[in-house]
Amino acid sequence: MFFIGVGISQSHLLLLRLILKNAPNDKQEKIHLDTANIMGTDDKIQKYLKNYSTPETEAMEEKREMQELKTEITKLRQSLSDIHMGAVSGGIAGHTRVKIIGICGSPHKKGSTIDYLRTAMNAAEEIENVETEIIELAGKEIKPCLGCKSDKCGGTCIISDYMQELYPKLRGCDGLILASPSYFGTFSGQLKLFIDRLRVMRHSNFELGNVVVGTIAVAGRRHGGQEITNLDLIQSMMRHNTIIVNDGTAVCQLGATGWSHTFDDPSLKTDTDNYGMETAVGIGKCVAEIAKVVKASGLQNTVYKYNQKIGKR
Repeated sequence: MFFIGVGISQSHLLLLRLILKNAPNDKQEKIHLDTANIMGTDDKIQKYLKNYSTPETEAMEEKREMQELKTEITKLRQSLSDIHMGAVSGGIAGHTRVKIIGICGSPHKKGSTIDYLRTAMNAAEEIENVETEIIELAGKEIKPCLGCKSDKCGGTCIISDYMQELYPKLRGCDGLILASPSYFGTFSGQLKLFIDRLRVMRHSNFELGNVVVGTIAVAGRRHGGQEITNLDLIQSMMRHNTIIVNDGTAVCQLGATGWSHTFDDPSLKTDTDNYGMETAVGIGKCVAEIAKVVKASGLQNTVYKYNQKIGKR
């Protein structure tokens, strides 16, 4: 979705045409009507600005026109919102099937991080036509990236280890949720190795381009570096031209933030962290919903050309 202020830019019109192309016929007629009413907004605004110091009667007329303008904009926003909701629930993207993969970067097979990731994945599965899979990195052999030169890193990674099993799954996913404990204010070593080894996918025409990504960070205290950890994960995945989402408007923070109580009260379980679990639910739903819309729009089929000469001296 995009927001309309007091005017419509060329980018707004481009996005509007994309929405109209996929909208049901009954919605298209309403949007065309609302758009036609609002196309003269720039002229109205300019007229208002030129005459802001006119006598009282003229000023009242300008005020009335501005109020009409605001009403037109509100109607158009509502129409676009209706199309968006229909796209997710049963319209454009309702029947689109997507695959969401959750990566648990904890070194512990029965740690707290996996609890929050499962909560997120369960929330994603509640949405129609969403398939999920959880992959735990604990106990798996992932070797460090060798940093092959850009003209040699592409296609198939030369390192033989667990990542060779993951590459095909990652190429087939529509959404990705990365979950990690927060260690010294950043993500785990296991997840660092995993992310470094995605380099070959970046150098292969950005194979993760337009994949929807959400993040989860878990710490031993309520404020134990979770948001910093999420930021590190976000900036790492942005380099793959992915689409980053947060946990939705219910909490709307930098990803999901879990609290394992390790340093406060180890007897408490993660399911008592209502706030953290709510953010995990938000991440799961947002990743699934946006992945369905993106896939239905055809944006995932966009091809990006990688210039092998970039970075060469």
